[in-house]
Amino acid sequence: MKSVLITGASRGLGRALYDHYLASGWIVLPLVRDPVVASEMKKCAPEGQCYPIVSDVCSTEVEESVNETLTQVGKLDLLINNAGIPGRSSGLENTSAEEAEELFNIHVVGALRVTRAAAPFLQCAAEPTIINISSRLASLARSAAGEFADQGFSYTYRIAKAAQNMLSVCLAEEFGPEGVAVFAMNPGQFVSESAVSGASISAAEAAAAIADWVTTHRQVDHVQFSQPNAGIIPW
Repeated sequence: MKSVLITGASRGLGRALYDHYLASGWIVLPLVRDPVVASEMKKCAPEGQCYPIVSDVCSTEVEESVNETLTQVGKLDLLINNAGIPGRSSGLENTSAEEAEELFNIHVVGALRVTRAAAPFLQCAAEPTIINISSRLASLARSAAGEFADQGFSYTYRIAKAAQNMLSVCLAEEFGPEGVAVFAMNPGQFVSESAVSGASISAAEAAAAIADWVTTHRQVDHVQFSQPNAGIIPW
């Protein structure tokens, strides 16, 4: 059985990805902060198919928690760094250093911590893959062209996701030659608590599209910044 570790798996896209891969017969390792949620997820899953990790990507202890749980499974085929939060403020005057640090810690440092712990187990898989859930707002090219101007998007989210994209590039440079495929993946505009206007697909549809895209577009010669059903996004 293939295995997948999903951060931020308690709700939204993370929960939809969890449901999708569980239904597809994968061993799923959902990383969640709430032990009650973790217990419910394991209770409702088939025996031996769910290994919850109760931790926070912002915690210095998350690497140990990930390592301990992955040791039980033995290998990891797919890592999805999905945990994240939106920015709360727009404009320089309203953007605090504390908010910038918070989002950077979640989207970049958190993904770095989990990937560090997961890397030895990914290297034991036949076709290891890393997906960092990114955003169209991380595209420097599209932002510089003025596509998102005057829309009130936060500094903090855009900066954090752009930095996360560079993490994806760095990981591909190091681990691509070892057969690890790396994706920076914009899931598209799906209906959620923080969805932008115009969102039309469900989180479940977004999760299925991501899984299908990775299956059909997996390659290791270069990192991809992509959106399912839309194609490659300029960095």
